[in-house]
Formats: sequence, structure tokens, C-alpha cells
Amino acid sequence: MVTVASPRTNRFRRIAGVVLLASAGYAAPGVAQVPDGPPPTQARIWFYRQFSPAEPMNSARVMIDDRVVGNSIPGRRFYRDVAPGTYHLTVESFGKDVNQDRYVTLAPGEEFYVKIASLRS
Repeated sequence: MVTVASPRTNRFRRIAGVVLLASAGYAAPGVAQVPDGPPPTQARIWFYRQFSPAEPMNSARVMIDDRVVGNSIPGRRFYRDVAPGTYHLTVESFGKDVNQDRYVTLAPGEEFYVKIASLRS
């Protein structure tokens, strides 16, 4: 037996689903919740990659001190909170070019931004 829900019932289910996600601390797709800043004893490293239809959609692993901390995905960003100190930042690459890695020294409360670009960029 197949039951067909009325449009009103479907609308209620969609609204209930959004309310449930919001109450669980989740945001709807495309809505980013950006924290105020790093904790006072930490530093924050942001990684971002701009979206361009002409660029490949593949992702690349992002590493801090040779440990994978995330994936670079076009149009997305993420951050990692770290203890103050010096870090070696790298991104997985299939070729060798300049500026593919960087050493940074971060102080407590500092935020550092890393733009990830493809070779075409």
C-alpha cells in the first residue's frame, strides 16, 4: 500500500527537519557558523580555496608539520586551533613550484590565513 502525503504534511516535515537541525547546533547547507576567534591560549590557522568553474574540483590534503589536518576543497574553508609556536604548512601537490610550503610562527590569539591555489591560478 502506498500513501501519499499532502503538500501541507511535506511542508511540515521540511520545517520540522530544519528546526531539528538548528536545535542540534547544525546550520543549513551554505550557512557557515564562524567562531569569534581562537581561545586565548591558542592560535588559529585558516585554510581556504576559492571556487572557480575553470579550476579542477579535486581536493588536496593539507598538512601541519607533516600531519594531515584536512582537505582543500574549492569554495570551502576550515581552520585548526594550535598552540602558539612555529609550524610547517604544506599542501599535497603533484608537481613542484615555488611557495608550496611555509613556516609560520604564531602567537596566542593570532589568526593566520592560507590561500590554497591550483597551478593554473
